[in-house]
Amino acid sequence: MDERVLQILQEKTERNVADLKRLLRQPSISAQGIGMLECAQMLRDELAALGGQAELHLTPGHPIVTAVFPGEGPKTLLVYGHYDVQPPEPLEEWKYDPFGAEEVDGKIFARGAVDDKGNFYTAIKAVQAYKEAGVPLPLTVKFIIEGEEEVSSASLYDFVKEHKDLLQADALIGIDGNFTVNGYPQMLLGRKGMCYVQLTARTARDHHSMRAPLLVNPAWRLVWALNTLKNEREEVLIEGFYDDVLEPTEEEMQLLAELDWNPEALLQEAGQSEFLLGLEGLEAKKRLHFAPTCTICGIGSGYMGQGPKTVIPSVASAKVDMRLVPNQKPADILAKLRKHLDKHGFSDIEIESLGGLEGCRTSPHSPIVRAMQQSITEAFVLKPSIMPSIPGSGPAYVFKEHLNLNQITACFGPPEDLNHAPNEYIFRSSYLKGIEAIARLFKLYSQAE
Repeated sequence: MDERVLQILQEKTERNVADLKRLLRQPSISAQGIGMLECAQMLRDELAALGGQAELHLTPGHPIVTAVFPGEGPKTLLVYGHYDVQPPEPLEEWKYDPFGAEEVDGKIFARGAVDDKGNFYTAIKAVQAYKEAGVPLPLTVKFIIEGEEEVSSASLYDFVKEHKDLLQADALIGIDGNFTVNGYPQMLLGRKGMCYVQLTARTARDHHSMRAPLLVNPAWRLVWALNTLKNEREEVLIEGFYDDVLEPTEEEMQLLAELDWNPEALLQEAGQSEFLLGLEGLEAKKRLHFAPTCTICGIGSGYMGQGPKTVIPSVASAKVDMRLVPNQKPADILAKLRKHLDKHGFSDIEIESLGGLEGCRTSPHSPIVRAMQQSITEAFVLKPSIMPSIPGSGPAYVFKEHLNLNQITACFGPPEDLNHAPNEYIFRSSYLKGIEAIARLFKLYSQAE
């Protein structure tokens, strides 16, 4: 990488930290609609001031910000980020103002410090370093920064579909998340999809429980229906559920074997002595990262107030998420769920779809993966841990569907994962090294074959 860019990064460390703090001090809580337009305007104005073709796009939800910085080389890199943050509550558990961006012992405390402002902002500062060094960008850099990631990215799907020309690129990166438990920067190459539903059993009205011998109880109907979905061996029983599952490759399993994790810490957090089914080692990792799931996320019915109330409730509902792996389609799983319930005598159970995402994975041999791995290694002097697929879900598939791009994600947050918890913070040092890593990535990917 050009030494002038590195010199600018060294000279502008305090300015780069101050600018991040300014961004963190702007609330942008998507769930509560607080500060969203103001934060989007701040980012649009900053990107425009750097010479980008920056736009603020109004959506049915919160604004999306895009910017294009033309470069010398033929390649184009699309950078995805989100400026919205989780609500800071419970406020009484914060040591510092959640929107104060106070720095203590090299830690910058703020909501959004990791998720995602302190991560994606590294790419904006990398572009700025090239501009200030007077060095042409070696490739075109595009940004898409949304404001609804924390509330399911509802506006992102139509936006990407309608702006394919604006967003077309050769590769896509996100910058979000944390170091591994042992302090290594991390790269994520894939994620699971999801089919989220609400199941409801209902009758006309509540009744006195003395009529229980004769009247349908929706709570029991729901419990019995849920019992058909999964057995005690953690196998999903929906007919055809596993038909399209894409198994991990040998190389993905090797990456999984090398993955830095701490099962003892997870067990301690959960208050368990062992994992389900006695899983351990690589088999536990494989199930976590590559197996589809069926999970009851919430269930409710009837009277739960103080004291007794003898009643047959008229409504019982449960929210269920099914994490999917690549090749499983949410619409197909939804149809199979309906067929399954009907077959088992539960055609009265209503199914409401609350969202669907497809899973995706990027090949470890992809040029963007190799370039990102090298750039992080050079900046942090640490070889990153590569996770072939995370257990969670996200909006990445929309880019695969409409732009034919699989997302990889670089993670520069601290090992202590407080992203959605009080006292979220990012290390000053990892933020600054993250800027250098992305600046190096621009050059390395522009030359990758």
